[in-house]
Amino acid sequence: MLENIIAALVGTLNGVSQSVMAVSFGFALVPSSLAFLVGVISCLVFQSSVPISFQADTIIMAGRMGHTRQERLTIVFIAGIAMMLIGAFGLLDDIVRFAGMRVTTAMMCGVSIILAKVAFDMAKENFKVASTSIALAVIMYMLTQELVYTFAISVIGSTIVYHLPDKNKIKVAIMPMAFEKFQLQKPVFNFNVLRGVLALVCMTIGGNIAFTKISGIISNTTENSDYVSIYSGLADALSSMFGGSPIAIILSPTSATPNPILSTVLLMSFMGVLLATGLVSRISKHIPTSATAGTLFVLGIFVSLPGSLQVTFANATKAESLAGSVAMIVTAMVDPFVGLLAGIIINLLAIPLGF
Repeated sequence: MLENIIAALVGTLNGVSQSVMAVSFGFALVPSSLAFLVGVISCLVFQSSVPISFQADTIIMAGRMGHTRQERLTIVFIAGIAMMLIGAFGLLDDIVRFAGMRVTTAMMCGVSIILAKVAFDMAKENFKVASTSIALAVIMYMLTQELVYTFAISVIGSTIVYHLPDKNKIKVAIMPMAFEKFQLQKPVFNFNVLRGVLALVCMTIGGNIAFTKISGIISNTTENSDYVSIYSGLADALSSMFGGSPIAIILSPTSATPNPILSTVLLMSFMGVLLATGLVSRISKHIPTSATAGTLFVLGIFVSLPGSLQVTFANATKAESLAGSVAMIVTAMVDPFVGLLAGIIINLLAIPLGF
């Protein structure tokens, strides 16, 4: 039992550190507790050991695709409904088969590059804090290969650097308290929202399939990516409906515990209570956004990119390599939907054109 609790607490620490990114894009933390309530109930109903929490990829994608807070919330809400329907109708594997596994993983390579780029953008805005975060994260991950300790040390260390006396210090963005209420949000609809929804859905499809399979292998359980898509999509929709953050499935130490389902439920329960009581909101006010640069860099370059590159290009034909390269580069330069579409088109045209 103790091992289950410790793993849940470690996963909670990771969630708290990544919630800082959600605040920087205008997502409220207190309403995000609704997503964790959905997660707890769903994991008990579906007997799933795959937790949902704050995840850098989805926060960054929704945050960058939406130009305003209302656009971001609408993107997350519609994408959540779309993923819930995709899971309910069992379409996840069909979509990946149509796009091709290599093109799908190539798109995730592009997403990994986006995360690293965001980390470097943070360094341009606040070099001292972001560079400290990146350096600590790289050193810790190379020494331990433990993500949670890596995130904790890089965030804590760079936050200490931030709070050292400095007349040129950039102040932490503080969420207006008016946002930290359960307030029904009014959606907006325009081309940018549509583009953001398509990008977020494409990225989530790839992430849900990959993370669900990995979690199942670690926990030695049979996990269903359609079930995971149902409850993660519902969590996103409910959270954003009241101004909360996107909440996605994560790789968690709870998967390696004696009772992964119990540990997963504990993790999401801890996070839900911390969010609902406002404790996470108060903690996040003292952590600069640039303190998460190390988290983004390690997730992108050390964790996600190597495995995705291997799946994309290992034993690939010339045509498959071309399609994967296009999908990866276009995703990194534009967004996941355009990248996936470009990869599919190249895949269809490569052989007829003689590649």
